[in-house]
Amino acid sequence: MDLLDLTSRSYEHCKLLRETTEAVEAEVTELRGTLSDEVADLSKQVRCVNNAIKNLKTDLLDAVKNEVQKFIATKKERQYVDLTLESDGGNGKPVRCARASARSVGGKLKVPAFPDITKPKKKTTKCRAGPFTVGIHVSPEDSMLVDYVFCTGKEGGDEKIAMIICTFLTREDILTLAPNSPLSTLILDTVVEKLTWADRDKTKRECAFLPVTFAAKASGNRDDLRSFISLEHVKTLYCTDIRDCEAIFIPIYMGNHFVLCVVNLKKQQYCLWDSLPSCMEKTEINQKLVDIMAALDVLFFDDGAAWFHDVSSFLAFEYNPTNDAPRQPNTWDCGMFVINWMKCGRSLNKKTAKCMGKRFNSEDERLKLVLELIDCTPNEKTALLDRARELVA
Repeated sequence: MDLLDLTSRSYEHCKLLRETTEAVEAEVTELRGTLSDEVADLSKQVRCVNNAIKNLKTDLLDAVKNEVQKFIATKKERQYVDLTLESDGGNGKPVRCARASARSVGGKLKVPAFPDITKPKKKTTKCRAGPFTVGIHVSPEDSMLVDYVFCTGKEGGDEKIAMIICTFLTREDILTLAPNSPLSTLILDTVVEKLTWADRDKTKRECAFLPVTFAAKASGNRDDLRSFISLEHVKTLYCTDIRDCEAIFIPIYMGNHFVLCVVNLKKQQYCLWDSLPSCMEKTEINQKLVDIMAALDVLFFDDGAAWFHDVSSFLAFEYNPTNDAPRQPNTWDCGMFVINWMKCGRSLNKKTAKCMGKRFNSEDERLKLVLELIDCTPNEKTALLDRARELVA
């Protein structure tokens, strides 16, 4: 009797437990449906907000364009030369003339030949944008940005102006791109990061780029170099998928002068590109190059990994001196030359470098680089443009 009673009770408990489980499952199903509906509603609201933001941006851009067109139209009107009407003294017909140059001949008014002054003057090839006088087209929006970044009355040298992935540039950094100014090393490190991410988007990486700070650490203690490589995530940021790379570009800053070390992985050679060779001691730069080769061994082979097909040590590479680098026309554009050489990538050679040297215009190149850096992050550029408009207003 006790056994039957125990069995009956166990059955009741199991039945109750099953009913409870079914009820819980039903509630869970209902909650899932409710959450799914709420998520769908939230997604719909987010889309609506995004569309509203997009429309607002379009309206703002249209408003700016209209204001710019009005401003340009006003300037054109001011360029017209005021004309006066004079009577010829005979038939009373008005004669269009410039008062200062008209003269009377034989009782009649005679106007000397001159171009149609009712047409606005042709624009000059040069234009102004902030501190730059350039021969390239600059949109009104870009001109406003440049004015804001370089305006002399604006305080806040630590204001963030541009950002790539891990590096951001303040106004103080960007100001080193002003005409006749030596570049900050952070400008070159930012360009290196930009070129690295652009190259990583390709199906097959052609070149690798290392920051100026890597070359600076190359001559120090090996433990300090390893610590730098680890803390700054050099391998992750700059050395991903470079097994098939053809060249490594390493900008160097020594004695207030920038030069470029190019390592050819296929030929197992390295060379130096220097736009002002007389600026540094030969023995000093040669030792720096050897230190960099040793630092590359630490970077790539310390962990025993096979980074490249046929390379076992960079110290075994042959130094191939080059005298093909074009000369900079001043004492402050070495950084710009190094940046332009890095942009060439694997196509950098005597011919391309010579061509670039002939076409080089310091202010044009500097302004283009400023706009490229500002364009890197659209959100940052939009915020910067908003601050520029507030300043103008």
